[in-house]
Amino acid sequence: MLSTRPYMPNDSLALELEGSKAYPSKKQLLQFARHSCGLSNQAAEAVLANVVSGVEVALDEMQTYAASHSDF
Repeated sequence: MLSTRPYMPNDSLALELEGSKAYPSKKQLLQFARHSCGLSNQAAEAVLANVVSGVEVALDEMQTYAASHSDF
């Protein structure tokens, strides 16, 4: 998955989710995980927590890189 949001702030989803291309809420993502992917509530929460953790790590790495590369 690739997000264009960082460099295209007004971008929307390429495909519809529940009839909309708007970015989904946490509740909508969890509902999708349960109904469309067959995950339990606990598994859906764990997947979402892993995504959040990955984004936090990537953000930290990007900030570290940007601090040492003035042209970034």
